Amino acid sequence: MKNLKIAIVALVFILVCFEADAQKSIYFEKGSWAEIIDKAKEQDKMVFVDFYTQWCGPCLTMAQEVFVLPMIYGFYNNNFVNAKIDAENGEGIDLAAKYLVNSYPTYLFIDPFTQEVVHRSSSRQEPDVFLFTGESALDPKLRSFYLESNYEKEKGDLEFLNNYIKYKNSVYDRDAISKVLNHLESMEIGLDNEMAWNLFYNNINGYDNQFFKEVAGNYQKYVGLYGKEVVDSKIAKESSYAPLEILNSLPDFDGKNTNIAIVKIGQLTRGNEYEQAIFLIDSCLEAGTLDKQKFLQSLRFVARLSDYKEYPQIWVEKCGEYLRYIAYNFPDRQDAYIHFEYAQYLEKLLKNLSNLKDAPLQQIQGQIPSALKQEPSIGKQVYTMRPDQLKAKPTRK
Repeated sequence: MKNLKIAIVALVFILVCFEADAQKSIYFEKGSWAEIIDKAKEQDKMVFVDFYTQWCGPCLTMAQEVFVLPMIYGFYNNNFVNAKIDAENGEGIDLAAKYLVNSYPTYLFIDPFTQEVVHRSSSRQEPDVFLFTGESALDPKLRSFYLESNYEKEKGDLEFLNNYIKYKNSVYDRDAISKVLNHLESMEIGLDNEMAWNLFYNNINGYDNQFFKEVAGNYQKYVGLYGKEVVDSKIAKESSYAPLEILNSLPDFDGKNTNIAIVKIGQLTRGNEYEQAIFLIDSCLEAGTLDKQKFLQSLRFVARLSDYKEYPQIWVEKCGEYLRYIAYNFPDRQDAYIHFEYAQYLEKLLKNLSNLKDAPLQQIQGQIPSALKQEPSIGKQVYTMRPDQLKAKPTRK
């Protein structure tokens, strides 16, 4: 009897653990579409549908990186009956046709009583954007169909425009954003209006619009209104890839030198001026005065070697050095791509060396970039996953 009780307790514990583990993501119902609809009716909740395909990279990214976040699965599990539907198999084929799904991922929020879509979204989304997508489905004035159908009537209302452009940004609708931008210019509302400023700051991108030019041309005014950190972050973000003549004409905001360096390096590498690019990159890394994360993020793309292009040996070797520096020093230690890109470079190097297996040892060693044979001359000396902000444990005296 005692053993039976222990077994029952153990079984309950396993079931509880299993249930807890199952909740560490959005919970998607396993039944048929009819069963999902019935469950949503019983619970008086909308159905959230994630339409995906098995070959869709952004779909997998959302499942692995966004659906598993507590703030996401907590919100979606509490507010919706969730369904994950393969648009190319089973019932998914007819459902995708019925709801005009032709891109992936597509997110639909469906009223179970009418089986009509009340809110529609799509694409890979950052966690805060995906949370906004779900919250919008619950608010009739934030739903996609309300925003679309009421644009002409409500476009004079800045709050409506803010909601509209935020939705359009979430689904990467650049044409709609341009339409709003042109309309805002015609309204002649100044950025000293805080709601207009917030709309500009959060939703309007790029340097070739009147709002960016207004801020750049009246820099001290807006610093006084909204603070230097806020204004500088916006100018830095929107001018990241502006032409050099525009960057040089801008006020001295924090991040200007980083943007100029990134643009110059891009110009040099596109023009195959690799030795000049090396000199500039090395100078930036040694100085250590630029926005580290932004500069290294850009350098990652510069240092990738295309299989379809011939490079001078000096550039091939320096790219290995740069990829190692990024892998050692990139602030986000959890970004798998920085390690993957370095590993890819090393794998190619090893494959090339394996082709020389019958060559003299000295010749093989000569093919290994000299920088990779030595400890890094700048930055971290040890390859570790330890975050920069984590201090070393004190040693006992």
